[in-house]
Amino acid sequence: MTTKALEAYDNQRFGPIVGISDEGSAAKTIARAAYMSAKALALGDEADEMCVGMIIDGERMGSAGEIPIGPDEYDQLVPVAGGWTFSTTNVGVRVNTRIHQPLPEFAVADAQADEQRWLDSIFARFRPFIHTPDGKPRPLTVRLLVKTAACVEAFRNLAPKIESGRRDSRLGSPSLHRLSFLIEFDRVIKGDDVGEIRKLMQAASELKVPEVAVDGRLLEGARRRISIQGLLNVMDAGTTRELLKEGERLGVRLVYHYEVDEETAARTIWTGLHTARAQGLTAAKYGLFPMKFDQQREVVHDIQRWLGNAWTAIPAYYVDTALVTDNDVCESDRCVEGCRLWMNMIAEAGVKVALIDCPDRIDPHKLLKTGGPNDRGILTLEDVGTLTRHAETLGLKALWSGGIRPNQAFELGKLGVAGIFTTGSTARPRAVSGTMEGDHQLSFQGEPTGPGVRRIHALVGGGFLCRVLEDKSVVKEIEGKAATLIDSRITELESPLEAINETLQTGWKKHWVLVGS
Repeated sequence: MTTKALEAYDNQRFGPIVGISDEGSAAKTIARAAYMSAKALALGDEADEMCVGMIIDGERMGSAGEIPIGPDEYDQLVPVAGGWTFSTTNVGVRVNTRIHQPLPEFAVADAQADEQRWLDSIFARFRPFIHTPDGKPRPLTVRLLVKTAACVEAFRNLAPKIESGRRDSRLGSPSLHRLSFLIEFDRVIKGDDVGEIRKLMQAASELKVPEVAVDGRLLEGARRRISIQGLLNVMDAGTTRELLKEGERLGVRLVYHYEVDEETAARTIWTGLHTARAQGLTAAKYGLFPMKFDQQREVVHDIQRWLGNAWTAIPAYYVDTALVTDNDVCESDRCVEGCRLWMNMIAEAGVKVALIDCPDRIDPHKLLKTGGPNDRGILTLEDVGTLTRHAETLGLKALWSGGIRPNQAFELGKLGVAGIFTTGSTARPRAVSGTMEGDHQLSFQGEPTGPGVRRIHALVGGGFLCRVLEDKSVVKEIEGKAATLIDSRITELESPLEAINETLQTGWKKHWVLVGS
């Protein structure tokens, strides 16, 4: 198995790297295709994984989407990739999140029965966080459940009495021991409910309560996905965005009732990455859904701290899901803006390779727009170009995935992307077998074919050469033969592959002369 880092692959010299996903049965087919490529033939005996630009990507594609591989798949994949290609896997599109135990909650209405007892019970909750074993106070937030407008008015009288506890050390400083309003709905939040939240946020601002937490019935999208990003579990993205902006103006943090334990999430991701590394893979991709932006930052920093530069851990940004920050929601119509922000964050953490994908199976999309009827694409080629150049300024190599077709692979090559992952465009259907037999929603599996893999590899490389070559006659010849290759059926690729390979070999040799030996 290669010990060379994936980020060390020189895509400016050897063109975009190509990843083909498989559970292992087609690993030999993928590796052979890499060394039958025009690039490998042009290199001759010098061809190796650092030049041919191929990744065998361990994957089990089930009805729920991309599923982590296990021992059976590693046993097939690792021996084939070793010394011939790079190798990766995806340790999880979705983070195996845990929810923190809910913060202490006290109903404001209960103070009416016995105010002093109610106040004492709050101070009692803070006491162990003040008198700790090392004498250093620990942070704690107590949530005050607000059921009616009358509760807010009642709290106006209670607030000074709670704050007085800071003077006699029954509470720590406001930065350490905080209050938070909690408002709950037993229905889907809409209309008048949003108005109630706004009023509570205004009251929180006036009363110097720094946070408002919200709960309600799960939206359908959240229920079908188990959970999603923060407040989007209970409010639509537009409403969430408006309220977050209002909270920013008021100086009030708006949050979901339940908080993800990002520390445990990071360790769960690390477990999968460590397994891939121990098995001998070059790199592994990891998803960060359904965490919010600030939680993702913590996890990425942890992963980089634990793995450093010794091995390539690849975080993924999903353009088909919203990026939720403390004051905004970037949906797919603003995914370029969200992706730029996310790239800045991971680059600051020391990440060198990133994946941009769209894996959602509940509301499926493709990475690229086609412009046709019922277009399910998200990004334009111009968007990809913009993000590619931004990644380059940060020292990032962005890899692209999400239903990429042969014609799109050629165009992505022209953009000079660092690399792509694509499988469906290389594959033929075969009977469901092996570890996927238990997935009763599958009627067939896709298996990469040699000619299919060679076509994608040729098209990506051909597009790249069209971008960098000065000899326009060679460029024109590549473009013509690429068009024929794109339009050919997967069962009739040998002749157009042979035709374009001859021209690509010429193109590669001319390119290497230009960039130097």
